[in-house]
Amino acid sequence: MRYLWMVLLVFTFVACGGDKLASVNGRTVTKEEFDSYLKDKHIQSTDEKRRAALLDQYLQGLALAAAVEKSGLVDQKLIAAQVKQYRDELLISSYFDQVLKDKIDEEAVRAYYEKHQADYTEKQIHVAHILFRTHALMTEEQRKTKREAAQKAYEQVKGGKPFADIAKQSSEDKTSAQNNGDMGWIKEGGLDKRFADAAFKLEVGAVSEPVESAFGFHIITVLEGPRTITQPLTTVAANIRNTLKTEAQKAETEKLLSSIKVMIR
Repeated sequence: MRYLWMVLLVFTFVACGGDKLASVNGRTVTKEEFDSYLKDKHIQSTDEKRRAALLDQYLQGLALAAAVEKSGLVDQKLIAAQVKQYRDELLISSYFDQVLKDKIDEEAVRAYYEKHQADYTEKQIHVAHILFRTHALMTEEQRKTKREAAQKAYEQVKGGKPFADIAKQSSEDKTSAQNNGDMGWIKEGGLDKRFADAAFKLEVGAVSEPVESAFGFHIITVLEGPRTITQPLTTVAANIRNTLKTEAQKAETEKLLSSIKVMIR
C-alpha cells in the first residue's frame, strides 16, 4: 500500500509540472537530483513502474537519514568532515578520469613500447642444477658439510658420471631432480644474482664448480642458449598504461598545484 502511495505521489508531482518529484522533511527532491543518483548507480530505466520503485527506495534512504540526523545521536561535525573528504577525493578522481582518458590511447601505448623496448627484452639460458640446500640458521659446520657434498657431486660429474643421474640421486631441489635437474629457461639477473651470473658465464654443456646462492650450493650446467626474448606489446600494454597514467597524473597534479596558493597560519 505504501509503495502504491509513493507511486501516486511521484506521478502527482510530475503531472503538476516543474522539476520537483517529492519532499522529504521539507527538503525538495528534484528530477535532476534523482537522475544523477541513477547515473551514479549506472541504472537506466524507461520503465515508469521500475523508475517509481527506485524513487521510492531513494526517498526511503533520504527519510531514514533525516530521521537519524534529527535523533541527535550522531556526531554531525565528524560526518560532515568525512563527507567533505570523500567529496574532495571523488572530485579529484573524476577530474583525472576525465583529463587522462584521451591522453593514454593505443598510439601513446605503442610509442612508449617502441621507445622502451629494451625494458621488455631479456636474455635467457636453459639450465639444470644439482642443489644442496642451506638456510640462515645453519651452523658453520653444517654449511661446511653441504659445501663438501656439493664439491663431491661436482667431482663425480667431472669424473664422467652423468649429470642427470647425480641430480636425480642427490639434488635437494626435488622438483627439478625429477627432471634430471632441469630448471627450464632463466633470465639474466633472475633468481639469485650469484646463480644467474655464474650460469651466464658457462658455455653450453659446461659444468660449474659449486656456486653459493641464497638457496644453497649449486652445480650448474647449461643445456641451451643463450636466446633473447622480447615480450609482445599485448603482454605489457596494461603495465604501460599504468605507467603513462602515473606520469601524466603527476604532471597534471604539479600543474594544478602551481595554480593554487597554500598558506599555513
